[in-house]
Amino acid sequence: MIRTCLMVVGLLGATAPRAQAAPDPCSLVSRAEATAVLGTRAQPAIHEGTADGTGCRYVDAARTASIVVTVSEKPQARRSMELLVQGRAKPMPGFGATAYYLGGTLYLNRGATVVTISIFKGMRAGLTSEIQLFALGKNAAERL
Repeated sequence: MIRTCLMVVGLLGATAPRAQAAPDPCSLVSRAEATAVLGTRAQPAIHEGTADGTGCRYVDAARTASIVVTVSEKPQARRSMELLVQGRAKPMPGFGATAYYLGGTLYLNRGATVVTISIFKGMRAGLTSEIQLFALGKNAAERL
């Protein structure tokens, strides 16, 4: 009986679908892309934990500008994004994911995954071309 149960458990474990891991935020924006946007060579990516998931930061050599990418698959992250952008954000078509732009940050949502991309120059977000941010966002959405 025990042997039969172990065999069934083993078979179930072998055929059960595995949950797909959340994407690595540093794989959504490359160091080369960060360098192009920052205007100087980006330092190696810095992985960071966030309250809702994981983050990646690229910083320029002078440490005066950075690109921050966050990824979360927690339900509260999606709800927080929806509440934040509701009625205040500009919907962005053409990303292959639900996308909004608000205050220098691009919000992407595909399925359970929420991605934010921000470009900081000095201590403030959004002091750069929206075109650059949108290009990063489109590439990131393709990699989701």
